Amino acid sequence: MNISVVGLGRARLRLNAPGATRGHQALTVSSGSRPQSPLVGVVVAEDGDRVTQSGPHGRSSIPRSEPPPLSVCIATYNGERYVAGQINTILSDISSDDEVIVVDDASSDDTVAIIEAFRDPRVHIYINSTNEGHVKAFERAIALASGRYVCLADQDDLWPPGRTAKVISALRKYDVVAGEFTAFNVNGTASSSTLRARDSSHTVRNIVGLALGRREYFGCAMAFRSEMQRYLLPIPWYVEAHDHWLALSGNICGVLGHIEDTLVLRRIHDNNLTRPQRRDLLPVIRTRLIWALSVTQLLCRRVLSRT
Repeated sequence: MNISVVGLGRARLRLNAPGATRGHQALTVSSGSRPQSPLVGVVVAEDGDRVTQSGPHGRSSIPRSEPPPLSVCIATYNGERYVAGQINTILSDISSDDEVIVVDDASSDDTVAIIEAFRDPRVHIYINSTNEGHVKAFERAIALASGRYVCLADQDDLWPPGRTAKVISALRKYDVVAGEFTAFNVNGTASSSTLRARDSSHTVRNIVGLALGRREYFGCAMAFRSEMQRYLLPIPWYVEAHDHWLALSGNICGVLGHIEDTLVLRRIHDNNLTRPQRRDLLPVIRTRLIWALSVTQLLCRRVLSRT
């Protein structure tokens, strides 16, 4: 496999894995990126009811057009270091009719200014007045998404070319899809996650595997059809990981499909929300309890949706 990501300003990434699709691979990364989109007019909003456009003459209200085919939802918080590179790869892969919904969770750095600098009408920014956490930020972004298909994205990763086409193709068969990711760090080493397509129908095994940490479901490599929004939302207050909630939802409904392909290049750094590490007993017990509560809640929602 040879993946090359361009369109990141000065940032370039190349993943070389001759004769291999899994395991450890060689990766070279050079950082430094700024907005590159040539389109005019970033869309900005500081509340959920108003959409405004930031252009050379300031902000003015603009009407929404027909619903876009695809919505990409991003939650940001103090992500000035990597967010421009991520958004560049997303904008270069989606169509001119799609949208990017960014909910900034009260960043104290230049994250919002960097996103506004794209001046791209596909980019919609909603700014939380207070920090509510990444789960609530994603929940708001999902609620604001108007596309037929919804993709999730983290602020510090990169999208490989062709992700959008792969996801939309899979969503014609499944309501929720989860793909693999290739993780890379500052040293240039990389490793891949593994999801088997044949396990898509093994819902009970997937649900239990998620509780045991044996199913690698990451929101940055997931997407769903808009029909799932009514089932997913609202996300309960006790949920600590929106991607686990989405994975449980898809499996409990029997509508989740695995894609055996890299859907995201996941950057590993000191500030990742999710990092591989051994946990103490009490956090493990807490996670299992949240898993049980989530499964119960989603089963109830499924029953109620049928009545």
